[in-house]
Amino acid sequence: MLIRDLSAPSIRKPLIALLVAASSFSAGYAQSANSDAEAANTGEAPALPPVAGADEVNALEKAATAHPAAATLTRYLQATLSNNPREAVALIDATSLGAFQFRTINAVRTRIDTAPNDEAKEKLTTRVLQELGFDSIEAMESAEPALFYATVQEARAKADLDNQQLPIDSVEVTILGLGGENDGRTVHFIARTKHREEVMTVSAIRVTSLVKAGSQWRISLQAQQPRLEPILEQGQDATTPEAPAPELESQTEDTPAVDPELERMRKLLEESEG
Repeated sequence: MLIRDLSAPSIRKPLIALLVAASSFSAGYAQSANSDAEAANTGEAPALPPVAGADEVNALEKAATAHPAAATLTRYLQATLSNNPREAVALIDATSLGAFQFRTINAVRTRIDTAPNDEAKEKLTTRVLQELGFDSIEAMESAEPALFYATVQEARAKADLDNQQLPIDSVEVTILGLGGENDGRTVHFIARTKHREEVMTVSAIRVTSLVKAGSQWRISLQAQQPRLEPILEQGQDATTPEAPAPELESQTEDTPAVDPELERMRKLLEESEG
């Protein structure tokens, strides 16, 4: 009775279709298993399905790699991560170097002023100057911004025994993408770097900003820092007098009296209003 029921046309066709489907699934599963086994044997990972947006990401990576500032970015990261500050400083924007010197000296003076008495101030001054590679505060103030930056970075590297100077080309840089501001005059690159530190290889994602300085692209040390912009009240215009910019407690002819970055922002604001 059971055989007769299974052989009935109304049952046989669906049963055959079910068996065919099961057979196809079994064959496909076996083929997939064999492919995964072969991939495992050859060390290759099984192919992954395509990801939405992958083409756009690849196009952005190609555009970033072809950008005129890409070569400067690569050389700067290589020089910085290999502890070659005198190579790196030549690629940094002059405004950034001036701002770095200004803020470092102000930070040093603030730190020294925290000492409770003259003796403590003298000891703290000696220690801070050794950390930064200078003999006196006056030498810091009179140094050219580029020399100031290189001296400070070299002193910091010497203080850290793990920071050994490496061949510049030993640092690998893979540019992944970029974004732009100010009609393309400022660009922010995303890159993955890889370099050696003692017995380890260090790989990291880094965001680095560059600005167009004349005909060249240069590194901006403060482009990613928060920026201060005046909020104009209704009826107020850009010609309204502003509060004076912060000044150094003591200045020399070679030390800027105004933070170069604040001065640059003020000029940009005046140009945009003009």
